[in-house]
Amino acid sequence: MGCEAWREVLSAQLDGEATPHEQLVLRAHLAACTGCQQWLARAVEITRRVRMSGTGVSSRPNRHRPRPTRRGRRVGDRGLSTRKDLRRP
Repeated sequence: MGCEAWREVLSAQLDGEATPHEQLVLRAHLAACTGCQQWLARAVEITRRVRMSGTGVSSRPNRHRPRPTRRGRRVGDRGLSTRKDLRRP
């Protein structure tokens, strides 16, 4: 298995998704591969910063959704229209 595939497993491990078997063989690979060791160190730091910043995926994604403008409410599900298109015949 090449380093790209190992890095997928490393990513899964960071997310808590690696199986016990994957974790076991991953330790053996990391012991011998300085490239993956360095990749893991950078990934751990990036993951830590994202989690601490509070800018990760929100559990309430629509919480800060902007309200539609008057024009947006008027157009609704009809898609983008010009004012002329919205006039009654």
